[in-house]
Amino acid sequence: MQYMGARISSMMKKFAQSDYSGREFQSELLTSDEAWELVKLLAKFPSVVDQAAQEMNPSVVAAYVYDLSKNFSRFYHENQILNNEDKNLDVARIELSKAVLQVLKNAFKLINIQFLEKM
Repeated sequence: MQYMGARISSMMKKFAQSDYSGREFQSELLTSDEAWELVKLLAKFPSVVDQAAQEMNPSVVAAYVYDLSKNFSRFYHENQILNNEDKNLDVARIELSKAVLQVLKNAFKLINIQFLEKM
């Protein structure tokens, strides 16, 4: 799980060094099944946190982080995130990756695991 955050952070650095000026996020470009599985999982995060709090059970968040990492790994292997012919697709996929990164950081903080930016 830790390496996933480092992998996404590395992609963010590469993206920041590239020229994507004038490009905006277009959600309609996220058409793969893997992308939509991630979107659905990201939407569940608030309810996962609520469940963990009500049950006083941090393992609920840990299980969610595992599922999110596993699904991001599938997305990463099935979809080229950077260097696509369509630069707008790069932006869409990097924005989805940013959302995953933010949720991972938040979840790790909740379960008191240090987040690693690099390995």
